[in-house]
Amino acid sequence: MTVQQLISPDIEPLAPTDTAGHAIYRLAELDVEHLPVVSGEGQLLALVSENEMLETGDLGTELGALVGLGVLSVTPEVQLFEAASLLSVHHLSVLPVAEEDGEYAGA
Repeated sequence: MTVQQLISPDIEPLAPTDTAGHAIYRLAELDVEHLPVVSGEGQLLALVSENEMLETGDLGTELGALVGLGVLSVTPEVQLFEAASLLSVHHLSVLPVAEEDGEYAGA
């Protein structure tokens, strides 16, 4: 079984223009600790965590202005076991799925 079969369109990503405060609100609303940040063109840019947002010091800071936000994702063809392993090893609550060209496909 591949990740493609389990992609959820229900987890709406954050935008680079969203603030850290908005990100914290969305994380709490969805009851997750991580959310992807996706450009207006649909490119996966980062995966943000609740801890990162709380540590920014300024909840009005736009996500696109934060440096060092990394991205961890898998492609839709990745086997479910590999994706589950990444979730476990990196203690993630959400794992973004992106095409080879970086286009966001879901979580």
